[in-house]
Amino acid sequence: MSIVIVPAVKSNRISVMTLVAWVVMLAVSILPDVIWFELTEAIPTWLYPVKVAFAVVLLMSTLIWPTLNPLRSLAGVVFVLLSLDWGVREFYSLLRWEAWLVGSDRFIHDMLVVQGPRFTLALLMTGFLWFLTRNRHDFFLALGKLDAAANPIPLIMMRPSSWRILGPFLSIALAGGLTVFMVLFGNPIVAALVVKALPLLPFVFLFAAMNAYGEEMIYRASFLAALENVVGSRYALLITATFFGIMHYFGMPYGMLGVVMSALVGWLMGKAMLETRGFFWAWCIHFCLDVAVFFFIAMGTVTPGG
Repeated sequence: MSIVIVPAVKSNRISVMTLVAWVVMLAVSILPDVIWFELTEAIPTWLYPVKVAFAVVLLMSTLIWPTLNPLRSLAGVVFVLLSLDWGVREFYSLLRWEAWLVGSDRFIHDMLVVQGPRFTLALLMTGFLWFLTRNRHDFFLALGKLDAAANPIPLIMMRPSSWRILGPFLSIALAGGLTVFMVLFGNPIVAALVVKALPLLPFVFLFAAMNAYGEEMIYRASFLAALENVVGSRYALLITATFFGIMHYFGMPYGMLGVVMSALVGWLMGKAMLETRGFFWAWCIHFCLDVAVFFFIAMGTVTPGG
């Protein structure tokens, strides 16, 4: 059995493969979890194994039916990602990871509980994709062309630009906009809390860097690499942005607002990855956003009862 990520095919037309890719990505996202939770206020334990079984059936189908051969890369990535995710969570559970962190600063504790397994998963996925393709450029693990041409963005940028300009602009503007949003709709910034949280700033940067790498590798680079050659750049970008948005349903902000905001930002980061053929600007934008979010979280941990 072999799973090969081949060079992208330029195509923007809707095809059966595109529709199947949409179904696959929605099925293995947390959309089923969200539906069950909203209906029953609980997520059944059997749902995750069902997703793994679905990935196995899909992968085997691509080996049996030639019509489904183009989906082999996507099926393989989905199966490996779900399997590694389960394995990493089991490993950290056996390791009793949270017990190791008892007594640490609350912010550091809460971040490590999430970021430890996620970063481990990202490193394993990096290794898998590198082994699979033998070329890190095939899954965007490169700085990319930092001054690559940036195509127009509807309602934002009417003319082509350069990512050397657009990259820093989006990084600062999106992080600033998110900060304003959190101030207006969350707890207002209090100077005393900022001062108390400043010692945690190095950890904010560290965890933001880890999270940005983890989510870009898990949710974007791997899927863009598997989808682009099957459905074309346009639909690969739309599908991965939607997937990324749904994965933030239980994030901050919660619910559909968080999904829409994350999907739009995910579209921009995916656009950066595709147009520069590299990781840097997508990671940079993500990092700046996470610095804003994580510093607000850090401020919350130095609030009495917060």
